[in-house]
Amino acid sequence: MTVRVKPYQGNRFSRIYFKHFALAGLGVLLIPLLIPGVDRAETPLVVRDANASFLDVAARRQVLQNTQNPLLRDALANLKGCVGTPFPAPPPHGQDIPSRYKSGSHGELNPLEHQLSEPYYKIQEIAAQGADKYLATGDPAEANCVIQALLLWVQDKAALLDYNAKDDMVVWFQSTWTVASLSLSVSIIRSEPRLNAADRDHVIAWLHSAAQKAVSESRGPNSGTSTNNHFFWRGLAATAAGVISGDNKLFAQGVRTYATAIGEMDDQGAFPDEMERHELAMHYQAFAIEPLVMIAELAYRQGLNIYPLEERGHRLSDAVGFLRRALADPSIIKRYTPEAQQIDPDLQPGSALLSWTELWAVRTGDTTWQTYMVKPFFDSRLGGCTTLFAAQVQGPLSTGATSSSPAK
Repeated sequence: MTVRVKPYQGNRFSRIYFKHFALAGLGVLLIPLLIPGVDRAETPLVVRDANASFLDVAARRQVLQNTQNPLLRDALANLKGCVGTPFPAPPPHGQDIPSRYKSGSHGELNPLEHQLSEPYYKIQEIAAQGADKYLATGDPAEANCVIQALLLWVQDKAALLDYNAKDDMVVWFQSTWTVASLSLSVSIIRSEPRLNAADRDHVIAWLHSAAQKAVSESRGPNSGTSTNNHFFWRGLAATAAGVISGDNKLFAQGVRTYATAIGEMDDQGAFPDEMERHELAMHYQAFAIEPLVMIAELAYRQGLNIYPLEERGHRLSDAVGFLRRALADPSIIKRYTPEAQQIDPDLQPGSALLSWTELWAVRTGDTTWQTYMVKPFFDSRLGGCTTLFAAQVQGPLSTGATSSSPAK
């Protein structure tokens, strides 16, 4: 049996079908997603706990204290934190940032883009480092430091809010990634009782507005940004900001984005838009998976297990499986693009682009990514050190390990 609902606005498909949408711990239910014009389902997508984050903070802190996993011990020994780090200033108002690549969507990088994007990277990093150290130690000074660093951007009144997607494309992209990143970090520290509640809520309201801004912008239906990884990242921004603000509508929009993204795959598990990135096709396949794993983790903590969700006959595991096969044999990408794939440095073991595999492996029991877990993963866009978030306390997963909701 399937449930049929209207598609997400701007999606290329005329209809979306959902199968086996599992409510965590309560078996399999069929749940139509909340979409304007469709009657509310009996089990709506709602934020049950704004403090839930994407992991159980208190429980994780407790088990980290006695870990024997060398990678976790390494991660704990090298925590940097937020306290004592200078707060980065927000970017100048009205700043124009050029494209990442000097020509088109691949090829030689444009160093000016990275230079002008530095404020976004720095605020993501300081928030992630502070949230990570708070997760490990429970030090309220780290939680407060994150809030104070973000208040500087809140008080700017334009940061993450003052842009137009059609004229400021890269600012839109950077703002979206930053909203997602900061919302994940804030989700970790949100429940700290010694935070100034007014300051915390001010930051959350700003992130909520910034997420709404990001998902409301568009470059038109033919730009590719309504179906590619940027669409997926906006879904993560919506989901994460929706959770910390308790906004059911924003949260539901993020989960709808996940469902729509699953339907973008072809019969091999590849995301077609990412396969058009020439020598970077594999890179962007991985980059597209990142936000989808985090959306699923956030939803899981709200009682919704969307890992088994099927759309047009596919699950997220198909995209992950395609990437795994391509890493083992990059020649399978030849059916999409003739260029040799760029593996170094972003698809090597321990690289930030594969940080999501820590969460994926534990949630699904997929042991095939163990060879990539050679050092602690850190990706500020995913909230920091994913090894700290998810790695097994006693060491790597054993062969055949399973979870309560294994991937396809």
